[in-house]
Amino acid sequence: MAVRQVSKKDGTKDGRRWYFYTYIRDITGNKKRYKSKKYHTQKEAERAERDFLTKVDKRGI
Repeated sequence: MAVRQVSKKDGTKDGRRWYFYTYIRDITGNKKRYKSKKYHTQKEAERAERDFLTKVDKRGI
């Protein structure tokens, strides 16, 4: 749903600063926020978000 960039001080030692977050539904139907690990570029984070959402859809959660 959203790709964000954190500040330099909140980034990792090797420079990863981009992450994505989205909301998914658990088994009981409650909405939960999912925050990914950090990535080097915005495009990597967007690609990972698409892959994650595809996997969630296939599981039917």
